[in-house]
Amino acid sequence: MNTNDKMARRVVIDPLLALLKSRRVLIALIALLVGMLMQIVPALAPLESELMILLVSLALALIGGYSLEDAVIAARQTPNDQALRDEVDALLDAILDIAMLNLDAQSDVDDVHSAVNIKRRVPDNPSDTLIG
Repeated sequence: MNTNDKMARRVVIDPLLALLKSRRVLIALIALLVGMLMQIVPALAPLESELMILLVSLALALIGGYSLEDAVIAARQTPNDQALRDEVDALLDAILDIAMLNLDAQSDVDDVHSAVNIKRRVPDNPSDTLIG
């Protein structure tokens, strides 16, 4: 066998093997197989939609949990840069300050509207305003 043939196969096989080692891919494949089995078994036809919802929900919850776990592990392995943390804190403070100013401005507008509505009281019965 030629070494170029081995290299060409390795280019295809190595990524597939890496995918099959992934917990998320395995969960998705198992969910797909169980879903196909549910389509084949006629006794499950009355409960098919409920079982599919349960299967997909469980698979997505597991995949999400594994993704969260991987993200936490990756975050713990990165160095803690205090300068970056300070910049993010300053940015969040600025966003919150702007949000608070907008809330204060909105409450001032609401106060003006309520004051104007007090001066222009609308009668409970519109026929009371008719002359005659």
